Amino acid sequence: AGALVPVLAGALIRPAAELRPSLLLLAAALVAVVLAGAVRLLPAGWRPGPRVGALLVAAIGAQLTALAAVVLAGAAVGRSLPPWRGATAGPAFAWGWQLPVAVALTSAAAVWLLPRAARPAVAAAGIAATALAVPVAWAAPWPAVVAVDLVVGAVLLAAAVARPAVRGSMALTAALGGAALFGHGLLVGLAGPAGAGAACAVILAVGLGVAAAGRRGEPVQRTVAGSGLVAAVLVMPAGAAVALIGAGAPPWWQARAALAAVALPAVALHMVRRHWPDLWPYAATGLAVAAVLTGLAPVAVPGDEPVTVYAAGAALLVALAGFRTRPLAVLPVAGLGLAAVAVLTAVPVALTALVTPYGPPPALWSGVPAAQPAPGAVPVGVALSVLALAAVLAGWPGGRTGPAASVRPADPSGAAPEVAGATGDRSSWWRIGRAGGWRVAAVALPFVAGAGPVWLVAAAAPWPVVPATALLGGVALLLATALLTPPAPFVGAGVPVGVVLTGAGLLNLQATRAGTL
Repeated sequence: AGALVPVLAGALIRPAAELRPSLLLLAAALVAVVLAGAVRLLPAGWRPGPRVGALLVAAIGAQLTALAAVVLAGAAVGRSLPPWRGATAGPAFAWGWQLPVAVALTSAAAVWLLPRAARPAVAAAGIAATALAVPVAWAAPWPAVVAVDLVVGAVLLAAAVARPAVRGSMALTAALGGAALFGHGLLVGLAGPAGAGAACAVILAVGLGVAAAGRRGEPVQRTVAGSGLVAAVLVMPAGAAVALIGAGAPPWWQARAALAAVALPAVALHMVRRHWPDLWPYAATGLAVAAVLTGLAPVAVPGDEPVTVYAAGAALLVALAGFRTRPLAVLPVAGLGLAAVAVLTAVPVALTALVTPYGPPPALWSGVPAAQPAPGAVPVGVALSVLALAAVLAGWPGGRTGPAASVRPADPSGAAPEVAGATGDRSSWWRIGRAGGWRVAAVALPFVAGAGPVWLVAAAAPWPVVPATALLGGVALLLATALLTPPAPFVGAGVPVGVVLTGAGLLNLQATRAGTL
């Protein structure tokens, strides 16, 4: 009986293919639906075999038509690339109107024959495939394709986080289908800034809505909510860049707008940590990815933008978002990586400003050297200053309810335990604040020491301003390290920095007798 159903399907499709070959897709889909209905009418004892056969017919039809829809959807993306150059309308197939109908009918037949538990997930996949096939029904322009994808994708994502809680498989399938439609709509929207901007705006709104609606659902729904928040964070810099592309701004302004837009999720991350703590890891991951992409944008974006400034700015935004997280979290790793890139790209200019600010090291008493042009000194000075601020934000102690973490043992009489330094213990506050200040100074000191000579060189300071400043700064730093009682981190940073500054100053002050004295 199970084998008879596919044979019967072939017998019914063959005459339709010979008499009306132009309606083959519709005929095959109708046959799948009719066989599914006939199987449902059979007595329960006769149903298992024919049900398997009818499900085979419906599944083959659904897979073939869905594959055709996916291929044609990929062709729509190809028409929109390269970006911002418009796209031609889709081809007008004589059978095009049958494809979405066939996808919908065969998917419905498969859903009808499947067990009740599997129906919602297959229905969600069928809706997504039907949405991809709808623009094939006519020569659809690219804005229509984007509109269909965004509307149906939003509906599927809303269904994924709807309450009462849906089954995990249905939520996952609906979320994947909605994400695929959003991605397809965004790629097709690259034909013009308006389409890409609309897609970014919808992704932002739907991502935040999904995060708010799904965070208290089942585990799969919470994962969908977190993924929606990641998508919302990522499209903020992309949307800012697309907006400037639509306004006709040059590429370097697009990159600057994207970097500035990362500040919004960096500030909003504090609200997420307070009100949505369960979604904070997702938001932090999205911010880390966005910061890395925008911080390294000058590598790929034409316009001769300084990588060191972008990397330092992105590191500052990471520190502003809340650098002090658990070890090996993605946000500190991204911040340290961006800071390392900024430092490595700033090292040549910083060494030149410190060691050879007026050309090669002068010979003994050879005379006052002339000021030398310093290309790239201003961006490096900005980057080092920004890194110093980021170091202060990253190293500043915080996150505790009181200055002391120790709790005194409870009183035998039953009184509440006393938190040391929580109230009225000003000495504890002072000690912890002073120690934290020394640690912050130790972290920021190398950047401050490097930024000073660079800014002086950028300002074309005459001799002996740069070496005298380095010498006096180094000596003062060594004296402070020797005479005060700072903690070990500051000593470990202050001694080598002081030695380097002092040596650089002595090296360049030997140009004259007065400077040597």
